[in-house]
Amino acid sequence: MTLSIAEMRNQLFALDLTCPEDQKQYADLLYQFILINEGSRAQAYLDTVGKVTVGIGFNMDASSAKTQWAQVFGSSVSFAEVYTKKRNLAEIEIRKLFDLSISARRQEIKKIYGAAWDQFTGNEKVGIEDAYFNAPVLVNGKTNFYRQMCCYVQTCDQNCLLKAIYEIKSNSNPTRHTGIQNRRDKQAEMLSTHLCV
Repeated sequence: MTLSIAEMRNQLFALDLTCPEDQKQYADLLYQFILINEGSRAQAYLDTVGKVTVGIGFNMDASSAKTQWAQVFGSSVSFAEVYTKKRNLAEIEIRKLFDLSISARRQEIKKIYGAAWDQFTGNEKVGIEDAYFNAPVLVNGKTNFYRQMCCYVQTCDQNCLLKAIYEIKSNSNPTRHTGIQNRRDKQAEMLSTHLCV
């Protein structure tokens, strides 16, 4: 059964991310949320900028792709066979690639947000991780979103959170692309706690 965004958000909000069981639930809900937004393909394909991609946005043409692949699979899954569409990935293999990719991105996010990162609730982290997975420029340290989220952590002022949500929902899709806006709306809903929806 697929959870609604509100159900995911409320479960994430309630998690204690210092608890290993809750960390696992966080990882599973993050995977579900990004999967809803990104989609997944078992067979390699060309993405919108002409890069060979597989799974949930794994760029096989990236300079680090083969190294990351070896970290995940060793020699058990042939990079070349997947790249040339001679072999598809199984769902469990897609998840393993995703877990590696998201882990690397999370380290980048932690550097950007510093101590503030540990203050965010699970749903806020998922909203930020999804935005960063999609387009890091949405939530990096030079954005109004970043400034408002840091203000929110420092002051506990819900207005700062609402301004950050506004940045994602209303100021991050200047071309008003429908698909992108659908994702921004989901990110905004995820960032909202059940207290301010």
